[in-house]
Amino acid sequence: MIRFNCCLLVEGESSVLDKFTRDAEGVYPGYASSGCVSCRIQGGPECSPEYALSFHSLVPIPDEKLQGGWTRAGEYWEIANWGAKGGATDIQRTRISDSRLMYTFTTEGALPKEVFRRASETCSDIRFILAGYSEETGLPGDFYEFIQGESRFLEERSCSSIDDLCSRVLETDQPSVSA
Repeated sequence: MIRFNCCLLVEGESSVLDKFTRDAEGVYPGYASSGCVSCRIQGGPECSPEYALSFHSLVPIPDEKLQGGWTRAGEYWEIANWGAKGGATDIQRTRISDSRLMYTFTTEGALPKEVFRRASETCSDIRFILAGYSEETGLPGDFYEFIQGESRFLEERSCSSIDDLCSRVLETDQPSVSA
């Protein structure tokens, strides 16, 4: 499975970022009879630690999908509604300033654009910039902006490491065309 190294910059007023930080924390949910060997997928919340960034906290998986099992229902729902399956792993969160918060994490299979587009619908006072690349493919990193449910491709840049990716995200300070 191809792994994507991701960097997410979250910008907004300090109180809005504080709320987002709390709302984004959570566990990876347990699926009923998933048949998957991963405890993170098979077990319930008692089996999963709390993560600083939980896609399920931002865009919750419906109960009927959780009851349908990961291999029969969950995997496809996650890809369609988060943009990647399995959520974020290897998560680091850093408060850069009162108005900026950065997450680094990895995902499987793709850049999780849809979860942040959907999160931007409910977090309308926040600007998200998501960038990611895969060392396995050797392709340049893609950079996207999400505001008020709208997504915009910003650019493609070569990146050599997650630190390089994040420094380039910080350089990406293009004002949005969304109102």
